[in-house]
Amino acid sequence: MKSTGAVYKITKTMEGIGVVALLFTMVITSSDVVMGMFKRPIGSAYDLAGIGSGIAVSFALAITSWNKQHIRVDTFTQKLPVRIQMLWEFILRTFNLIAFVFISFYLFKLSIGLKGTGEVVNTLPGLPLWPIAFLLGCGCVVQCLVSIANIVSLVAKKEGDEHE
Repeated sequence: MKSTGAVYKITKTMEGIGVVALLFTMVITSSDVVMGMFKRPIGSAYDLAGIGSGIAVSFALAITSWNKQHIRVDTFTQKLPVRIQMLWEFILRTFNLIAFVFISFYLFKLSIGLKGTGEVVNTLPGLPLWPIAFLLGCGCVVQCLVSIANIVSLVAKKEGDEHE
């Protein structure tokens, strides 16, 4: 499917951005520790590390879900019949989609509110908060796309099983 290929490309791109954000967080944190030994800590290191970590996690959500690398406890469900397992998967993926739609909506609404108030990072007055909330929302939207792709794949798999 072309649409799933496009979603995969987006998730891979976001994974790369997340890796860069994580690297940035590591460099800032390490630099702060080293500079702290010379009594010159980086004043905004805490906020920058938090921003970088948030972006890294938000942008890693989709690829983690795509590759099914998330934590799963399915000891009980493995013993259920295949149809019930598929129904359970459908319910979980639908719930995941609904949850991330709400989270995305909230983050975009927060971003608009922060832009309206002009709020900035405390230790970096030149850095507005609204783009950060917007980026986190974008990460959640891509997670929604992955959830939709998972649901479509699950439904197609079920229909394929019925025709065999």
